[in-house]
Amino acid sequence: MLKKKLLTIALVPLAVACDRDSSNTNSAAITGLHANQWTWVPFADAKCRDGSSTGIAINLGSNSDKLMIFLQGGGACFNATTCAGNPSSFAAADFGALDVVCTGSEDHKCTNVNSGILDRTNATNPVKDWNYVFVPYCTGDVHGGNNPVGTVPGVAGTQQFVGYANIGLYLARLAPTFSSTKRVLLTGVSAGGFGSVAAYGPIARAFASAQVDMVDDSGPPMSDPYLAGCLQDLWRQTWGLDSTLLPDCGGECSNIATRFLDLYQHQIKTHPGAYFGQVESTDDNATTSYFGFGINRCAGYQQLSEAQFTAGLQDMESRLSSYSNTGAFVFSGSAHTSLQASDFYTRTAGGGSTGGGVVLNEWVRDLLNSTIKNVGP
Repeated sequence: MLKKKLLTIALVPLAVACDRDSSNTNSAAITGLHANQWTWVPFADAKCRDGSSTGIAINLGSNSDKLMIFLQGGGACFNATTCAGNPSSFAAADFGALDVVCTGSEDHKCTNVNSGILDRTNATNPVKDWNYVFVPYCTGDVHGGNNPVGTVPGVAGTQQFVGYANIGLYLARLAPTFSSTKRVLLTGVSAGGFGSVAAYGPIARAFASAQVDMVDDSGPPMSDPYLAGCLQDLWRQTWGLDSTLLPDCGGECSNIATRFLDLYQHQIKTHPGAYFGQVESTDDNATTSYFGFGINRCAGYQQLSEAQFTAGLQDMESRLSSYSNTGAFVFSGSAHTSLQASDFYTRTAGGGSTGGGVVLNEWVRDLLNSTIKNVGP
């Protein structure tokens, strides 16, 4: 039995409260967009895990030449337990359920497409005036797969693990839509955090004339034994990563024990003019649960302890310490994700017993202004 419950997302079908773009051709610039208003853009050829179609949503800034691409989280699908808590579809109505405004005293728990780093109304949001692209998550493969005929023991039917393929379809239209973009921030939470590592290569190529920075929230690409090599290999086989992530990295990602961290390091090394950041807690209650499936060479289950997970974060920092363009924001506790809620403006790290410390939105602001920091335990 899992020590801590795997986190899921609930999508309530509601009427869509946003405009739509109807000019969906393979490489046409997207039209019908508005400033400070979300527009749902359907892609008939972009698929979810259950084979249904999905799309993206766009919210323009005011004459901005900067673009944030935000990848939604929502778990992963690689066994019967994890697939049961992972969304297998996402359509226009599901986006309508997220296009709301958080109210009340529980705002820190409210995550939608207008909260946290997506909140244009907060004057301290460092990207409040940027163009936004919201990429839903319904493929179960942390936005990194290309296996349209996937199977998972204990899960009925064929699973379309095509998150990476979908990214390619979106970029074919986003690149001409934002052709004058000079700066891109690729970010996401949970599966979208892992996805930012997975999708960085094609996004950097699509916006080759722009600086493409990345902030990964709660998707740390650790090495073995923290993220067990057998679990990394299970993901590789299940999601079809041989045709997606590995070609981006070549021989540098051949070690089963460090494959995902090697991919991250490869991106940092080959894009020295870009900035990379990790946001994570020392005992992330969801990620430690998922990593627990790697225990005993993937033959059992035991959730990672805080000491193990913190050691994994420290191992990452040590392996990346020679690169001046990467940093981490690590805070105490078991919270999972920070960017897509009001925690973005209150979460602190690095204060120690004296209090204070660095606030997360200010850490992101500094990263975008070329000041890279490692803060936290």
